[in-house]
Amino acid sequence: MKYTSIGRNDPCPCGSGKKYKKCCAVLEELGEFSTDPFTRYTQLITAIKIKLDQFYGQRIKKIRKSTQEQFLRFAVEKSLPAEHESLLSDWLWFDKTSDEEETLGFHYLKENGNYMQLPMADCLTALNFSYLSVYEVSGFDDMYLDVEDIFTTNRYKVLLKEPWDADMAEEPLLILGRLVRMTGNSVFSGMVLLSDNKSGQKDFIKEHFEYLRVFLYKEDAVNVLKFNGEVLYGIFDHAFRKVLINMNDIQSINVNEEEIKLVSDSLLASPDYALDHETEGLRWFKPTRETYGYVRIALGDAFVLSAAETLEDIIEQRRLLQAILPQKDFINLNNRFLLQPPPLELADLWFMVLKDKECERWLDIPQNELAGRTPRELMAEAAGLDELTKRLDDFTASLSGDNEKELITYMRKRVSKGLGVR
Repeated sequence: MKYTSIGRNDPCPCGSGKKYKKCCAVLEELGEFSTDPFTRYTQLITAIKIKLDQFYGQRIKKIRKSTQEQFLRFAVEKSLPAEHESLLSDWLWFDKTSDEEETLGFHYLKENGNYMQLPMADCLTALNFSYLSVYEVSGFDDMYLDVEDIFTTNRYKVLLKEPWDADMAEEPLLILGRLVRMTGNSVFSGMVLLSDNKSGQKDFIKEHFEYLRVFLYKEDAVNVLKFNGEVLYGIFDHAFRKVLINMNDIQSINVNEEEIKLVSDSLLASPDYALDHETEGLRWFKPTRETYGYVRIALGDAFVLSAAETLEDIIEQRRLLQAILPQKDFINLNNRFLLQPPPLELADLWFMVLKDKECERWLDIPQNELAGRTPRELMAEAAGLDELTKRLDDFTASLSGDNEKELITYMRKRVSKGLGVR
């Protein structure tokens, strides 16, 4: 990139209103502060981030809070540990796109790159091309760490501040970090997070990422990593804490009369599924095995719905339905990682699952009005069904919202024949 000379007393081209010598010139000098490679690269990266923070000033302060909430939306905890601040900042500068479809870091480079000395411009360019990823440690040599990106399988030698002292005889460590690839060396920008792989964390992360890449985002790995860093942070956080991810996945398949009969016959004949209930013209099947959370297959006249929460159950039901209906397309109605409503023409299907899921949850919650019993327990008692039905009727009369009334009406139909009893 071309460097345009500028006098020390000239206005700084970054637009701060200060003289160049009291603004960017101070940061440019940091690039020549040390001859140690790691220190030099760290100073360059730090100088750029300080400059970005100064350049965007009050604007960045206003959006940082909402940006933090966005960065944490898939994490287990909704508060950001202080040691993770650099991960958030890098994501904000170099990954999160603005209304103009460009990142803040790229916008700064476009506006001011010709006025930056080459080391600074090259470093900012490398940061703009960087992305958060997960790396597996494969070895080390003096001041370099050998790592492999678990998603792309690309291998890198990463410059270290000090020799690596972890025990390589144990299960290889996983690193969540932003690798900045500059001429001659690669370094991690800011903080990295470490996780062991003693409980299958690597497979957990890879399987969730691959499902999202193939079935939801339909992009290559690098594009998914570059523009979905908050998703990867959330997946890594769940893996580190050994917490399953509730994906709230709902998919539909358009079918004809012959195909719906084929699915119905297959499920009725399968020892792995049982007919749970038939409500409002839909037949709801559930697995006979133990599952985590709500897992159902629903059959209508012209569609099949598959709903599950964990990746294992999502993939299991997808494989089952693909075996029965090969070559059929799955339509995504809902997934926690999509962050968008279902297609308008399919919103009714989404609401059908929502009603049934909420009804299932309600059936097993102890109610004060039922003397601490659950609706399911009450239905098992003599005259319990009549009592529960009356309470639902009374509750419906007190509601004003159409959606709430529709939900309670569904619950009443759902339990009217005692079908909520297991």
